[in-house]
Amino acid sequence: MSTTSSEGVVRLNFESIRNVTSPEEKENGSRTFVANLPAAEILKIDTVHNLRDYIPAHSGKRRNGVHSAIANTIEDNPTRFITLHSGFVVSAADIKVDDDAKRITLRRASLINGAQSQGEIRRYLDICEREEREPNAFHVRVEVIVDSDPDFIVETAIARNTSTQVAALSQAGKRKAFDELERGFQRGFPNLKLRKSETDTEADYVDTERLIQLCTALMPEELLEGTFVANKLKAYKQRAQCRADFEIAAFAALDDGDEDLIKRHRFYVDIAPLAWKTYQYWRANPRWKGKYLQERTNAIVREEGEHMVADGIIFPILSALSLFVQQKKSGWTLEIPKIFHDDMMIEAAVSQLRVTCMGKVYLMGRTASVYESLRLIPKMVLDVMQR
Repeated sequence: MSTTSSEGVVRLNFESIRNVTSPEEKENGSRTFVANLPAAEILKIDTVHNLRDYIPAHSGKRRNGVHSAIANTIEDNPTRFITLHSGFVVSAADIKVDDDAKRITLRRASLINGAQSQGEIRRYLDICEREEREPNAFHVRVEVIVDSDPDFIVETAIARNTSTQVAALSQAGKRKAFDELERGFQRGFPNLKLRKSETDTEADYVDTERLIQLCTALMPEELLEGTFVANKLKAYKQRAQCRADFEIAAFAALDDGDEDLIKRHRFYVDIAPLAWKTYQYWRANPRWKGKYLQERTNAIVREEGEHMVADGIIFPILSALSLFVQQKKSGWTLEIPKIFHDDMMIEAAVSQLRVTCMGKVYLMGRTASVYESLRLIPKMVLDVMQR
């Protein structure tokens, strides 16, 4: 059995290639290349990380107008294919470029956008082979995103299929998945509303997916599936997955489903205003002053004219504070003990940023040991209180 592109290495011949990596991508440890390839080369890449495969390949699925338009361009206007179609996006863990041989070698490569175009190219070449005729020669444009973090690749695939993501938010909104969450949120912020559709863009709308991420960061261990650190890393890195997890719990509550899911949904509803308040508090905590966090290192971000501490620092703190979340008769709440002082957490967070993460904010939000280390502070506070 042959190894697929996402499992091993694949070599692609190119006509031209350019490294278009931005300074921000370099800072994040990513690289981006744009290449023009002979069309048949794109068939060497599998679609493991794509959100969906070639639709007509599935039983009962027919080719639609989009497929026909792609096929018509290939057949009748192949020299314009590279201009008329948006191109392909490929993820890879690593890349080697051989300019002399005009070949690139990709490790763990997968198509994350362009499966329908790839399917139409394969279909066209198969027809030409059956009919024993020479296929049209044309090129495709491919953006290659190189990053070794598989979670980032998943998020990239979701982001590059923006219409799918927006539709999912709107569909969930139409099905009233966010209504009770909004009512809970408005107990603390009566003048704000949750974004339930792509058309909700005014200033008084709160980013629903971000709110759900914050709730996930504060979720106590008794409600988690899997390990503490894995869930907290997901809160920071996997925005769409956090929303999907919430929707499962919300629909269970709407349909009188699984009791554990209903309990988790009640947590989201109860904790939502506290999560938003706690997030805003820690981002603008005055005790960050004098810690030499700088905008040029991305530790501080400018938002609506104000300087806020970056999410890569805040999410591990919120995750640690989840140890102070408890369920009472009135619902889920976050109660910070009096013996806990903000300075404890701020000093530890700054140390983790500088020592463990070498001053790189993006690493802090993605490093498991940071979450483990900061969790020790509320653990020690709780231990002292129990003595």
